Amino acid sequence: MARRRRPSTLDTIRRLATEGRVQFTTHADEEMAAPDCQYTRSDVANALQNATEWLSQDEARMHGKVYGPAFNGEVFATVVIVIADDESYVRVISVHPYP
Repeated sequence: MARRRRPSTLDTIRRLATEGRVQFTTHADEEMAAPDCQYTRSDVANALQNATEWLSQDEARMHGKVYGPAFNGEVFATVVIVIADDESYVRVISVHPYP
């Protein structure tokens, strides 16, 4: 009998983002509101849904950077924590240009 593989953290982030289960910290919202930031919540959602890379900073807490494209195709980073409980979601902590 084949074992079912556990979804990767990147798979989980993509799924939660596609389901609209993303929360933004005040810090992330303030960064996106800054005049020199070109990213929006829609860009972040797109980057998470189409994420290309996960760089773990703490795998046990599922905390790290996710790289993915904005709507204009430019890849940028979001720092996130994946909350895996009965109401799982991705919490966006920070948004910044690549790398």
